[in-house]
Amino acid sequence: MVFVGWYTVDGKKFDFDTPITEDIELIAKFEPANDVLLGDVSGDGKVNSMDANILKRVIAGVLALEDSATLAGDLNGDGKINGLDANILSRIISGTN
Repeated sequence: MVFVGWYTVDGKKFDFDTPITEDIELIAKFEPANDVLLGDVSGDGKVNSMDANILKRVIAGVLALEDSATLAGDLNGDGKINGLDANILSRIISGTN
C-alpha cells in the first residue's frame, strides 16, 4: 500500500496551503502500490543518491516527473514534491529513517 494523501471526511483531497481556522478531521488514504518503490524516482528499482539528485532538480524546477515517478517521490503524501520529500529521502538513503 502507498500513502496517497490526506482527505477530508467528505472525500476531498486536503490542500495543505488552506488556512485552518477551526478543528478539522482528516483521513489518511492508501492505495495499492502497483509496484511503486517509494523514493525510486529514477525507476531503476533502487533508492539511492541518483534519486536524491533527481528530486533536487524537480524542486529547483528544472525537471518534471511522470505520474509514477511523482508518486514515488512524494514521500510525505502531500501531493507535491518539495524539500520535505528530499529530507525524508536523504534519511532513507543514509539509514536514519
